Amino acid sequence: MQLASILKEKIIIPKDNLILTIALTGNIGSGKTEAAKIFSQLGAKVYYADSIAKELMVSNAPVKKLIQTGFGKESYLPDGSLNRSHLADAVFSDAKKREQLNSIVHPAVTKELKKIIEKERRAGKCNLLIVEAALIYEAGIEEMFDYVIVVRADESRCIERIEKRDKASRGEILNRMKAQMDSKKKEAKADFVIDNSGDIEALREKCRFIYTLMHNVSQHST
Repeated sequence: MQLASILKEKIIIPKDNLILTIALTGNIGSGKTEAAKIFSQLGAKVYYADSIAKELMVSNAPVKKLIQTGFGKESYLPDGSLNRSHLADAVFSDAKKREQLNSIVHPAVTKELKKIIEKERRAGKCNLLIVEAALIYEAGIEEMFDYVIVVRADESRCIERIEKRDKASRGEILNRMKAQMDSKKKEAKADFVIDNSGDIEALREKCRFIYTLMHNVSQHST
């Protein structure tokens, strides 16, 4: 694999000279979560923005109240857990509702991510921190990170993966895909682009290459 094929910017030293922060993003079905797992196995500290968001939507009282006000009390099940199907139906079919939900959740997630990054900086136990998140550019938080990696795949492969994972219809999948920023726009902004149209071994090779490069950069900065 040639460096020029994936590296789009010159190598930079971490902003704080202590930890290299990387955002890992990509559209639905691209395989960004699988890439995050590989980076974790290689030794990076990985946080998942979706998991953080789900936790905040249940545990953060102001966020929960705003969701109930905007989307109804049925947004939560009797046991207090999030009614994901209700919210998904609301936001994927209505752009304004989607923006409304994002405006509630994104600020809380961004605040929590800043706390996490600061905590890891103080702890000083990891040199490479990765945040996996679908909406890095949509939320406008790319400047929080030293690098952004975009995982992409051919549309047919994305659809195939989502069908297998979610048991969703092709129509439902296409609606979800239309609700996202075009992957090509994300790729144009990214520092690294991983093409995940192939198999898992090809993905591992590409992740290993980038991890080795980033690990060397982080070691050089200490």
